Amino acid sequence: MQGHHTMGASIALLSLQDSSAPYKGIWRICQAESSRFEAVHSTYVSEQSPGCVIEQRCFQARAAATDFARHLIAHGWNVRDLYNEGEHFWYGLPDSSGC
Repeated sequence: MQGHHTMGASIALLSLQDSSAPYKGIWRICQAESSRFEAVHSTYVSEQSPGCVIEQRCFQARAAATDFARHLIAHGWNVRDLYNEGEHFWYGLPDSSGC
């Protein structure tokens, strides 16, 4: 029996783009496992071809990932795509105030 740790089985939750500066690329936030999240910043090519990865961040808790998404939004990034699986994540974004 194989272990339940699967590489590359992340679920896309949402993507963000700075509409005033599209050259900055796209941040895509994914849920890798039940309590692990990752944010991947890449150049934008198309949905079929994600472009080159610029940087990647991993978060061990949902709160850290939502804080990171809030940080991006506060600095001019806008939600580009909200995937069905990401609705629970998105609805959690406005649940705490402060920076």
